[in-house]
Amino acid sequence: MKTSVIFDMDGLMLDTEKVYAQVNKEGFNAMGIEFEMKDYLKYVGVGEKETLAMYAEMIGDMDKAKELLAREDKRYLEVIKDQVPDMKDDLLKVLDILDARGVDCYVASSTNLDTVEYLLEATGIRKYFKGIVAGDQVTNAKPDPEIYLKVVADYHLNKEETIVLEDSIHGVNAAYKAGLDVIMVPDLVAPDELTYERVVAVVGRLGDALPFLD
Repeated sequence: MKTSVIFDMDGLMLDTEKVYAQVNKEGFNAMGIEFEMKDYLKYVGVGEKETLAMYAEMIGDMDKAKELLAREDKRYLEVIKDQVPDMKDDLLKVLDILDARGVDCYVASSTNLDTVEYLLEATGIRKYFKGIVAGDQVTNAKPDPEIYLKVVADYHLNKEETIVLEDSIHGVNAAYKAGLDVIMVPDLVAPDELTYERVVAVVGRLGDALPFLD
């Protein structure tokens, strides 16, 4: 029986990826660089350090890449504070069921802690989570397993009794490398062959993961 569930946030619990995509598009377009959804998909599940390196390669200038990322971060905060992102289908149902079962829930997100805390509070779901580890609390972003290993260590979790819910391939790989069972609920990026080999299941929506959380 699973006694702990670790949730990713962006794209799994909250419909934030489309906000990031739009903000990225606006930022690159303002610099005269075409940027479409297919370009954004390369950044799904990637940490800030890796994103910055990819920006610098795309733009050809690290200083300009840093400036763009800072502008986008500021713009993203403006957007989500003007309109809180929607919760994904079945999220509240899943959280309520896990709470009723006495299952402890945690968040492992590549987003910085202040933003994670804001979004969880703004959507009214912070009360469901016993702890958070965010992107600015680790050195290496997903697909490195550091963030999941830190959740396990910080909250003294039993790996055998813990399962992860992820929407991205990077997130799945991070959980797998940490030695944790993981279920993928794809958002923008479909699983590849290796991902299918590494997950307990791939499901269409959060509620479909419930049978695997017993």
